[in-house]
Amino acid sequence: PTKPNPGIFSRAVRTAIGTDKNRLVVKKDEPQIEYESGSDLDEDMLLEEEVGNIAVVSNLPHGMTDTRLKTLAGTDVQNINLDKEERSAKLTFKTTVAAETFKKKFNNKMVAASRLTVVLR
Repeated sequence: PTKPNPGIFSRAVRTAIGTDKNRLVVKKDEPQIEYESGSDLDEDMLLEEEVGNIAVVSNLPHGMTDTRLKTLAGTDVQNINLDKEERSAKLTFKTTVAAETFKKKFNNKMVAASRLTVVLR
């Protein structure tokens, strides 16, 4: 008989027994997405390199996703920390100019029936 064609089932078995290597592909131009952990320690303040390149957005519309937020923020965003329960997000930009541009564009503006508030840190 012929050898069976390796398909999805053999891959599932390799994954289940741990022989399939996990590959993590990180694109340089894609922002890093984080979700709020509920910790009281603000790690971003400890890691902050520049002042003024972080935009804190509050009063986000219900159902806001990280993908939609990334689209609104543009190409100069480095990191997005989205808290869906609080309807807020912390966006770290590559430059302070990009953060200021984001604030000018979206502070006190309506997005999907919610008036956004943007504060720079």
